[in-house]
Amino acid sequence: MALPLRRSQPQVGMPQRSSEPVRSLTGIATAPGPVSVGLAPPYQAGTAADEVDDSSRTENGRHWWEALGHLYDTRDEPLRDVLVHHPAVGPFLEETAYRIRDYFPVESRLLIRYVHDPEDGSTGWYVFIETALSVEDAVDRLDRFDHDWWLDAKGSVTPEFVTTIELV
Repeated sequence: MALPLRRSQPQVGMPQRSSEPVRSLTGIATAPGPVSVGLAPPYQAGTAADEVDDSSRTENGRHWWEALGHLYDTRDEPLRDVLVHHPAVGPFLEETAYRIRDYFPVESRLLIRYVHDPEDGSTGWYVFIETALSVEDAVDRLDRFDHDWWLDAKGSVTPEFVTTIELV
């Protein structure tokens, strides 16, 4: 059962997204099996340089690809390119995983996916929180996460990411 998605502001060149929540995303495949989750210390904003040479950028992307693999199911290869071309995304996603754990059980699996929404044709990056919590509890926790941290933090990196829950 898909829950309403939290929508971010559209990026330049991205299809416009409706402010109305999407009730379902058909065709989203998730990898089976548990993901080992480790917690990292909070990311301090401004520590990742946005302008680095190509070899440093590639090494940084490789580092974050490996590090995030311990926090998320990151099977989407396009994420590797995002990490190379947007150095602040790695530390931001690390901090996001750390913050999510303040609201959702460790058993909740975290996934990062680039999703095409067939209902409106939009595409974008999503952080899915797979949880066995009740619908009411999961929505309440996501709302608290949004208001306590996410709504202020999500605009700090490009490309933007959307957080949502998926009941399992």
